[in-house]
Amino acid sequence: MFESNAEKWAECIFGKAELGDKRRTKRLVTFAADMADGTGKSIVKAGRDAASIERAYRFVENQHIDHNEIALAGFKATAEEVKR
Repeated sequence: MFESNAEKWAECIFGKAELGDKRRTKRLVTFAADMADGTGKSIVKAGRDAASIERAYRFVENQHIDHNEIALAGFKATAEEVKR
């Protein structure tokens, strides 16, 4: 779980999030990786380019995403790691 690569870390933590569409989960992983690479930065400064910034804002504002599912994915990943 303690990955030095932000994309691998984000996949471990959020890759199993059940957001109703695999594309949403993929966007979550990408968004989390960008934010991890830009720790302490705003979405704008952490974004790779204008398109990634736009995708991040659309993701955050998407009413079809249950944010509790994002938290649950993180809790489950942590519980799995604790078992190891």
